[in-house]
Amino acid sequence: MKKSKLYEIQDVAIQIANTLATMLQVDVEIIDSAHMRVAATGHFACRVNQSNVGDGHAYRDTLETGKKMFIDNPGQNLYCVGCKEIDTCDALLEVSAPIIVDDRIEGAIGMTCYKEDREQFMAEHLQESMFFLEQMCMLVAGKIKERANLQKHLSASRMLHAMMGMVDKGVLILESSVSL
Repeated sequence: MKKSKLYEIQDVAIQIANTLATMLQVDVEIIDSAHMRVAATGHFACRVNQSNVGDGHAYRDTLETGKKMFIDNPGQNLYCVGCKEIDTCDALLEVSAPIIVDDRIEGAIGMTCYKEDREQFMAEHLQESMFFLEQMCMLVAGKIKERANLQKHLSASRMLHAMMGMVDKGVLILESSVSL
């Protein structure tokens, strides 16, 4: 199975998740478009590289619509219907935003509050918190694009290196239309 673009920068995703968690004192998940946890802190840290399909219904909507989500009553919200933890959810507040690269949703970053003081802080500073989350999503998107450009340049470099090794043998390069 081919790794997602987010998995290609998993080390960066982990650093960003840890930074968000430390700065805002919340649990953070970064999931890819296939609903796999690329990075996580707190409650879900032990579930990195596992699917969040059964317990990530708010993210499902973010991944499908590309819209930010704010849930101030997890476990009782319509977005939580179908979640296996709907009756036992101890989260107090949850927000998520999409990671968009070239108009394609590559994943989402979600932040969850389990402590009342963090819930109050996030609710009081929702606009600033969402702005910060969006900036982190754009940072991850930029890293994905940077990685893709690096791969493209490395591929071109390998091709040029191979061609240089064959110059004494003669090289004929054709376009895809097979014209010279």
